[in-house]
Amino acid sequence: RNYDENLLTVITSIAKEKDLKADKNAAKAIVEQIGVNLNLIDSELEKLKIAVFPEKNITQENIKKYCNNPTPCIAFSVCSKCKRSY
Repeated sequence: RNYDENLLTVITSIAKEKDLKADKNAAKAIVEQIGVNLNLIDSELEKLKIAVFPEKNITQENIKKYCNNPTPCIAFSVCSKCKRSY
């Protein structure tokens, strides 16, 4: 698939803000696994941050293993809303 470079750049930037490293291939895997909803991608990156700790690199294998559900865990949804209200 051919993805917009801006979308991939946004995903890698969101990952970087979370102190994670995701290259373009990982960003493509995120889009293929999750879709293009940035709120959902943000939530899944939070889940990945916890799942791969203490590592910081996000791999295609991590994405396949931990981002297999298109609907994020309710706890992650609630946490992301709480953070935004501060």
